[in-house]
Amino acid sequence: MLVELLKDASSSVRSTVIPGIVTLADNFELRKAVTHAIPSLVDLVADKSHEIRASAVSVFIRLAEHVELHDSIRPVIPALVQLLKDSDADIQSAVIPVIVSLADYAELREGVLPVIPSLMNLLNDNSQGVRYSTASAVVRLVEHASIRMVVHPFIASLVDLLRSSDSEFRSAVVSIVLKLVEHVELNEAVCLIIPTLVELLRETESNARLEAVHVVVKLAEHVQLREAVPPAIPCLIELLKDKNKNVRSVVLSAVVKLAEHGEWEQSVVGILLKVPVKLRGLIAGFAPSLIKHLQDESSEIQCTTTTALATLSSHLDLHESICESAPTLIGLLGNRDASTQLQISTAIFRLSQTSEPYI
Repeated sequence: MLVELLKDASSSVRSTVIPGIVTLADNFELRKAVTHAIPSLVDLVADKSHEIRASAVSVFIRLAEHVELHDSIRPVIPALVQLLKDSDADIQSAVIPVIVSLADYAELREGVLPVIPSLMNLLNDNSQGVRYSTASAVVRLVEHASIRMVVHPFIASLVDLLRSSDSEFRSAVVSIVLKLVEHVELNEAVCLIIPTLVELLRETESNARLEAVHVVVKLAEHVQLREAVPPAIPCLIELLKDKNKNVRSVVLSAVVKLAEHGEWEQSVVGILLKVPVKLRGLIAGFAPSLIKHLQDESSEIQCTTTTALATLSSHLDLHESICESAPTLIGLLGNRDASTQLQISTAIFRLSQTSEPYI
């Protein structure tokens, strides 16, 4: 009876019955009755009605929570995969969250693996909605080791996607990259797209530059990728002159973070020799550029610069360059609000602790 109602010609009947499946599934004694309705749910994911599609997707995700239903869900995964190839972009977008949800369960993940190549190809889909849905899906899917191995060959193709003129989609692809760098087995593949990320630092669109800065800082957090960071430093310093104050502020914070990496740290996944990395040396050469930002028209940038200089000065190999900012800092104390004066005073105090001749 339940199956017949799910196939009813009336959309109102179908939409009324769908939520009832969850109610049945939540009841252990009645859960078995739901198994016969699962194939019909696949058809509803492709329903012409947006409301019914959304409801069917929600129900599928809820049903997957019950391990007793996994044996009934597994056989319909190929049918869900076929929906990714549907000519209707809305149907493609609807099925993607279902596949992501099924991958969360080890018992169902093996059935999802064959769909990953098709899913990765959807990052190039003509539909903006499909591209966005796919990018969000990939971020979640690469949390699973078995899926990362399938995604690995597609990482190089992200280069072209990072050059997309669609800023929102480009941000979504950057999110994928940030997720990928968390996994050491993908580092070699990620290295191939780093030059493109450096190019983004020169993009005319401020959001693209901001995204690239965040990625560079993230790369520097990983020992295996840190060698790729130095070529980006001159670009970062150039961005200290950026017209967008948000970009300038983010770059200042980034420079501080990069200066913290004085040498390779031991890898969490293996024993690596510690060898010097000249990130601080590169940054020290641009200390005068940082000091100039104490005169920036934006008080926010002045405060960020003050904090940056004080932080950098704590590194012995940098404080001689940074302490040249002391006279300018003292000059900034006048005609400032209390909060800014406090930051400047704190910075002057910290400088005085590291290099007496300058204060």
